[in-house]
Amino acid sequence: MTLLSSVYRDPENGAFSHGEEWFRVASGESIVALRRLRGSAVYDGMVSRGEMVRFDEISSAEADALVKRFSERSAREFPAGVVIFAVEKVSPVTYPWEWANETLRSAALHTLSVRSQLLALGLDLKDASAFNVQFRGSTPIFMDIGSVELWIPNPTWKALKQFIHHFLNPLAAGMSSEISSAQAWRLGGGHNGVKSSESRRLMPLSQKFRPGLALLQAAAVPAGTRSSGKPALEAELPSERRLCLQANASLVNRLRRNVLLLKAKPHRSTWASYGGRSHYSSKQLDKKKQFTRSFVSHCARAGDLVLDIGGNDGVVGLDLIKSLDVGVIVADSDSGALDMLSNVVGNMEEQTRLMPLVADITNLDSFRGLLGEEFDAFKNRLRPAAVLCHAVVHHLVISQAIPMKLVVEALSVFNVPIQIEFVTEQDQKVRDLLAQINRWQGEYSLQALIDSLEQHFQEVKIVGHTTDTRVVVEASVPLVPGTKV
Repeated sequence: MTLLSSVYRDPENGAFSHGEEWFRVASGESIVALRRLRGSAVYDGMVSRGEMVRFDEISSAEADALVKRFSERSAREFPAGVVIFAVEKVSPVTYPWEWANETLRSAALHTLSVRSQLLALGLDLKDASAFNVQFRGSTPIFMDIGSVELWIPNPTWKALKQFIHHFLNPLAAGMSSEISSAQAWRLGGGHNGVKSSESRRLMPLSQKFRPGLALLQAAAVPAGTRSSGKPALEAELPSERRLCLQANASLVNRLRRNVLLLKAKPHRSTWASYGGRSHYSSKQLDKKKQFTRSFVSHCARAGDLVLDIGGNDGVVGLDLIKSLDVGVIVADSDSGALDMLSNVVGNMEEQTRLMPLVADITNLDSFRGLLGEEFDAFKNRLRPAAVLCHAVVHHLVISQAIPMKLVVEALSVFNVPIQIEFVTEQDQKVRDLLAQINRWQGEYSLQALIDSLEQHFQEVKIVGHTTDTRVVVEASVPLVPGTKV
């Protein structure tokens, strides 16, 4: 049984997994709120549109056994009469510091949309955490049903400060040409988003003097404990309830307008226009896509995920989701390229199957390095059926001076077939890299790559060339650790 930290923060709720399933345990007013939501047309609409996870109340007999195990594992006692909901699982799990600007912006808009629909039922969100939202491809889905509560008439939203810290502030910082919202989250140094003072230091001048954003930042008040009062439907003065509801609708609209204005232009970067770069002709790009489609069709089933490491603006990933029934995660450290990809995929029918992810596999968590303790967690979250690594190895081995053996070891950790496009020593890009480094003495060759792959895979083969100096190598049938062919 795995517990979430909300087990201890929320007096009425807990979240845990049992086997491959996820559950919510609810007590007190949380039961009333979730049952009201579960029995509404609003819930049916959100679930059918993929806006919220499905959750179902389980039988009392099954619940009793789960509550007993949950209490033993969490060292927390719940009062009699608790209810357990089985919650739809969404994977992979990603985090705000892994989201491109447009991904965070869509999560913000989605949070506001969910709140608006809940208010119509006399319900509200007790918090506005970015962690309440996950993604199916590039489509947001609301996950944290434990944050749903009965609405207490109030002219503002007690989660306003958190919404600003988790969404508006990093998005404002991401309007800069030098920093992305993901980097702003990392600079925040934790799970609490970005403070207004830090955001104002990072954001461009055009945002610092925009009155709407400045007023919201100044108006944010600490999210305190649950305010006292009667549930919304029991309030004594309907006119006051109506005025409070109008004030909240106005606040949601103000927040939405500010989020819509925080649409950053794709950051200038080396790789933002990779798909159209001069070292590939259109014929060579088509050949690259053909190699990839053939590889993925042989090692991934319908619905599987493919991880495209260093996928830039998604030229290969976009082709895959149009051609095959798979999901694709385009992981790249270049937020500029992913900004461009986000803008493209947002207009596609297949947007639920492609996810841009800001990630540098050589340093997934700041200062941890390649193959650090976070690497296994990253692998287990994504669980791809296949890995692509096109025109990336030379940057890792030459620019970052990571030995070829360690690069391959990192790729082999995923324990799935890998397709590598290897840029040979004769390629002008490799020559340019080597010319920038004095006395470079590493080992970089096609044979070194193949030798390293054969330490981890039973089958390693060259399947063709995308250009005269770019070779496609595939490795499959991972070896059991500690064995060799």
